[in-house]
Amino acid sequence: MRAGDGDVKAQYKLGKMYEKGQIDKDIKVAHDYYKSAADQGHIKAQYKLGNIYAEGQGVLMSYVSWIAGWQPRIPCDYKLACKYYKLAADQGHIEAQYKLGKMYEEGQVDKDIKVAYDYYKSAADQGHPEAKISLINIQYKLGNIYAKGKGDIKHIKTAHDFYKLAADQGHIGAQRSLIDMQYKLGKIYADGQGVSRDVKLAHDYYKLAADQGHIKAQHDLGFMYMKGRGVPKNSKLSCHYYKLAADQGHAAAQNNLGHIYKNGQGVPKDIKLAWHYYRLAADQKYPNAINSLMNMEFDIGYMYEYGDGMPKDLEGAFHFYKLAANKGHVGAKRNLERLLNKRG
Repeated sequence: MRAGDGDVKAQYKLGKMYEKGQIDKDIKVAHDYYKSAADQGHIKAQYKLGNIYAEGQGVLMSYVSWIAGWQPRIPCDYKLACKYYKLAADQGHIEAQYKLGKMYEEGQVDKDIKVAYDYYKSAADQGHPEAKISLINIQYKLGNIYAKGKGDIKHIKTAHDFYKLAADQGHIGAQRSLIDMQYKLGKIYADGQGVSRDVKLAHDYYKLAADQGHIKAQHDLGFMYMKGRGVPKNSKLSCHYYKLAADQGHAAAQNNLGHIYKNGQGVPKDIKLAWHYYRLAADQKYPNAINSLMNMEFDIGYMYEYGDGMPKDLEGAFHFYKLAANKGHVGAKRNLERLLNKRG
C-alpha cells in the first residue's frame, strides 16, 4: 500500500485495519491514517474519524480496561466529531447525516433543532430507517417551537405545516396539535389578525378542526352557518355543529341551541329541548342563559296551564311556574300565587 505517498485509499484501508485489529489493533495509528485520508476528502475516512472523536475510542474507561491494555489515546471531542461528520455528510454520507442530526438534536454541539431537522431529512430522503423516525419526531418538536412563538400567522402556519408532516406519518401528538393549529388559523383568518380577513379560508380551517372534534371550531362553524359568514346561511348545518359542541359542554353552543329549538330554526320547534339546552348553559352560568331559561320555564308553565301546544296539565304548570318564580320571574310568581289560590 502506498499510504506514505498520499494514497487516500491506502490510508483509509490501513486505518480500517488498525481499527479492527487486522494488524496490531491501535486506535491512535488508525486515527492518524483516517485523518490523512479525511483531510484529502475521503468520505468514508471522514465518517470513521467522526466516529472516533464522537466515541472517544481508546480512552481509559476503568482500572480493568487499563490492565487489559487500553491506554488513553483519542479523547472524545464532539466539535471535531461534528467537523468530520459534516465533511462526510456534505458529500452525501447517509450515516454521517443521521449522526449529525442526533448531535444537533441532543445538544452534543450547539443544540439546534432546525439544523437537526435538515440532516435527518437528508438521511431520511436516502432511505435511512432510523432517520425517518427521528425526522417525524423532530417535525413534531419544530411544530411545538413555532406554536409557542409569536402567535402571528407566519409562526402558526409554520407550526401547522410541521405538525401536518408528522401527523401524516402517524405521530399521535402531532395529530392532536394539528387540530389546534387548524382552529387557530381559522380564527386568524376569521378575525383578520395580521392578515387580510378571509372568511372562506376561516371556514375551511374551522371545518378541518371541527370534523375532528375540536369544540371551539364546532361552535364557531355553527355560528358561521347561522349568520351566513363566508358560507350561505344553513340552519341545519348550524344546528349540527352547535350540537356537536354543546354535547361536549360548550356553554355558548348550548345557549344557541336553546334559541334554535325555541324558534324552530332549521329544526322542528321543540320547547322541551330548548329548555334542556338553556338549562345546560345556565348551569355553567353562561351570560343571558339564566334569563332565557327563566322565560322558557314561564312559557312552558303557561303552555301547560292553558293546553297551548301540549296537553293541559296544572301540575306541570305549577312545576314550571315555580322554577321560573325561584329565579325571580314576576309573572311566574303572580301565576303561581293564582294557582295556589285555586288549590284552596
